[in-house]
This record gives sequence, C-alpha cells and structure tokens, in this order.
Amino acid sequence: MDPDLLAALKALSDPQRLRILGRVAGRPSTAESLATELELPLAVVVRHVRVLRSVELVRPDGAARGAELSLRVDTLQGIGRQSTSSSTAPIVRPCRDPTGSPSRRTMPGSSAATSRMAG
Repeated sequence: MDPDLLAALKALSDPQRLRILGRVAGRPSTAESLATELELPLAVVVRHVRVLRSVELVRPDGAARGAELSLRVDTLQGIGRQSTSSSTAPIVRPCRDPTGSPSRRTMPGSSAATSRMAG
C-alpha cells in the first residue's frame, strides 16, 4: 500500500484531528481559535495541525504565524480515491497443497477457518 496513503489514514485515525478537520471544513480557523472552540490546549492543537499539514490535509492561508488553516479538499478526495482503488490482500488465497493440486488456504479467524475448527 502507498506509504503516503497510510500516513494520511493514520492522521485521520485520531479523534482530535477529526474534530480539527471538521472545524476547518466549515470555515478557516487559526490554531488559537481551534483551541478555544474545541477546548483543547493550544500545544495539543498545534501538534495535531502539524501532523495534518505533513499529510497535506490542511494548509495555512498565508505564511505568517497565526494564519488561518483551511481543509485541503483535493487531498481528502485523493485519499478517498486511493483507498477505494487500492488492492488489499484477500482473506482467502489460492495456493497448492503438498500433493500439487490447487486448494484454498483460509486465514485464521475467517468463517471458513472457524467452521473447520468447529467440525
């Protein structure tokens, strides 16, 4: 899987970062206003914003400290496209058994493996 996609998904996995994204999606906000609105310490907001900027989910509207942050909709859309088009490893993979004939290998925890264990 694409390392950039994984980094973006990891950034999106934090509830506080999702709250920040939700606020900047509605309107651009400074880190200070986000801290006040979300009732979080400024240092926490700054740390989360740094992560969101590193995966290009937010961008500052200007170079000055205290610039308003905006959601990068294009990046969010790209994550959606990549995550739906990325191939994932199937739970059941074709393989060959020791006799050389095709068989199906089932990953532990799948319903087929569970039914075999029960039977």
